Amino acid sequence: MEKYNDKISKLGNLELVQISVDRDGAKATAWAKKESFPWPTILMADIEKTMVKDIKTNAVPTYVLIDKDGKEIARAHDSATVMTKFEEITK
Repeated sequence: MEKYNDKISKLGNLELVQISVDRDGAKATAWAKKESFPWPTILMADIEKTMVKDIKTNAVPTYVLIDKDGKEIARAHDSATVMTKFEEITK
């Protein structure tokens, strides 16, 4: 989360999003809030309403690094792996 706050959140062209396939949307958003995640959590029930509607997943959780147009840059089931990819592409 520290890397996100220090790096990604300050950029205008990349964003990390968490996509949740949890069947209980209230539980998923409560968990994200409890964990103090600074990135957006998108529920599969709402994904069609977002610019990342073409990004599908079946694992909980899935973190996706996207560009400003919604294009997938990196994906993993842990935020650290996505942050490593972020570090690689922004060197």
